[in-house]
Amino acid sequence: MVPHQLRPPETNIRNITVENIDETFGNVVRKREWEVYIRTLYKRKDRKVNPVNTPLPNGVNPGGGPNFGSTHRPPVDHRSGKIVPKGSRLTPERLARMKIGGEMLSENEKQLFIDILFKYEGAIAFDDSEMGLLNPEIEPPVKIHTVPHTPWQQQNIRLPRAMQQEATKHVREKLENGMLEFSQGPYRSRYFLVEKKDGKYRFINDVQPLNKVTIRDSGMPPSVDEFSEDFAGYLIVTSVDYYSGYNEIPLDKDSRDLTAFLSDVGLVRSTRLPQGWCNSVATFQRIVGKVHCRQIPHEVRLFIDDAGMKGPKSRYNDEFVAPGIRRFVAEHAEIFRKFMHDAWIAGLTISGLKSAIGMPGIEIVGMICDYDRRHPEEKKVQKILQP
Repeated sequence: MVPHQLRPPETNIRNITVENIDETFGNVVRKREWEVYIRTLYKRKDRKVNPVNTPLPNGVNPGGGPNFGSTHRPPVDHRSGKIVPKGSRLTPERLARMKIGGEMLSENEKQLFIDILFKYEGAIAFDDSEMGLLNPEIEPPVKIHTVPHTPWQQQNIRLPRAMQQEATKHVREKLENGMLEFSQGPYRSRYFLVEKKDGKYRFINDVQPLNKVTIRDSGMPPSVDEFSEDFAGYLIVTSVDYYSGYNEIPLDKDSRDLTAFLSDVGLVRSTRLPQGWCNSVATFQRIVGKVHCRQIPHEVRLFIDDAGMKGPKSRYNDEFVAPGIRRFVAEHAEIFRKFMHDAWIAGLTISGLKSAIGMPGIEIVGMICDYDRRHPEEKKVQKILQP
């Protein structure tokens, strides 16, 4: 082992050294097991790079303002989100794959939610080409505030040929979608890929050098327990996942060079909120809080890009307010309508396939919440119980 103080600078690292091999690896392990072990260590907690704790200059704030909807506006709200041809996104095939109502709702009640989805069809995405972009009235493009520093240039990690080709494919797709653009600045970070559960790869832009010079944003999401327990005891609930949430938030041009990395097609930089940046969580939490502030916390709670919507706790003796539509369902549908309206006005899009609408229970932040209780997902319990 090379003593820490004698190791070469990080910019020259080309190989991986596995340190502190414990008795777990005393036995012979397969190559696949080593790969899994290594891939889970790309961001070790004890080597985490922390941002800088120092005040922002001149008390600068992020700009924009909260979306209070009709509460602070004339009765008729003339603002508009993206309008798309009816049925261009909500095709019969896609609607059939969406989670709407389960077995609890009647056909009329399901149609109530479907009608709301069609009204705000421009706020629903199923692929990157349909992804939204935040309205600057809510918040202008995000600025990265840093302390004085010297630009860095890192060497890329050498990847196997097949993985390198996959990385270049990711870069080309992001350039085509406008999430990346070319750069000619002095910054150059490295990148790598991490395999996901489905066998595909997640592209990681290593922003640790940026985190080291970033001024901390001390905002944060609620605790998981506090958030999830708020959805137990409701007859009907909805969970919404924003589609590729960070990629819906534009990055200020003056901050983009800070995210640059060298790819096979050249030096490129991010145009959206960077994954892995130390302030991305606080930034996104703040932005969606502005978008949905008129419904927080009595109707909606937010955990980064996961949103939960509450419903009545009473069935009102299954009172009907319209043919085939019960009162408690209609009240929850109105909560959902307001949520979708505010997301649409803000220019954001929800994931059509990851959202669960008008359900008797939802899976959110790793917990199952329904009328009876809140409990962890069964598959996670089984993993913990495995010897």
